[in-house]
Amino acid sequence: MVDTFYDYLRFYQKYAIDWWNHVGPTEYLTILSLVGIIGYLSMLRSSKRLS
Repeated sequence: MVDTFYDYLRFYQKYAIDWWNHVGPTEYLTILSLVGIIGYLSMLRSSKRLS
């Protein structure tokens, strides 16, 4: 069972790295925008908790 877990882990790691190496400019911009929006929203939420 542990071998199967590591096989799945290796497969998805290889898949993610392969996908990242073939990301186009539009996909990269989308990811960057989403990270920025999520970061901005999380900063807004944390500042409201501190007030």
